[in-house]
Amino acid sequence: MSLFLLSSFATILIFPKSVAIAAIFFLVFGDVFAKFFGLEYGKIKLIGEKTFEGSFGHLIICIILAHILEPYLNLPIETLYAGAAVATVAEALPLGLNDNFTVSLLSSAVMYAVTLYA
Repeated sequence: MSLFLLSSFATILIFPKSVAIAAIFFLVFGDVFAKFFGLEYGKIKLIGEKTFEGSFGHLIICIILAHILEPYLNLPIETLYAGAAVATVAEALPLGLNDNFTVSLLSSAVMYAVTLYA
């Protein structure tokens, strides 16, 4: 929980509000859905204990959230898709840091970069 709070605080502090909100939503809901689908339906192992089904559940909920949040956050859907994809990859990869810390920071960084260069 403390890593989640630390990453949420850092995300809100560093990135624009709309990007931070999307990234924190991806972290909160994506983590829950990845855990549920991974434990309930997970058969295909990816890396360590992570499963394809858990990662797929993470990606699907993030895409759904992107469509729900798009009108409120004033971010292009492509930017939100990029954040959803990076959040899913960050959750699945063993980066050496807890995914509760990396998901929101990495997805925010990518969404912010996309907004700068799009």
